[in-house]
Amino acid sequence: MWGFGSSSEEAGRLIGANLMGWVLFGLSFRYPTAGNGVRIASIVMASLQIAMSLGGLSQGNGGGGFPLIGAIVVVILLNQGSAAHWFQRPRTMGDPYGR
Repeated sequence: MWGFGSSSEEAGRLIGANLMGWVLFGLSFRYPTAGNGVRIASIVMASLQIAMSLGGLSQGNGGGGFPLIGAIVVVILLNQGSAAHWFQRPRTMGDPYGR
């Protein structure tokens, strides 16, 4: 069901259905110092994760529901105006948080 202790094919399906979520997780570490490009890339990756999770759920792969909900939440939150303003904020050289 979850790919653990099952065949390698099942594990591959699980990883394939959630691959963009792992990429999105990696991008999240860049948020404190990143610009608007990382926000746009995160929205694209979360949108791809939605499509992959829906495909995984339709094929009966386990673990597709949680990444699907998480990706939808990421798309909604990163499309808000306050998120756009935060990623486009002016930054100083000494402080990566722009304070």
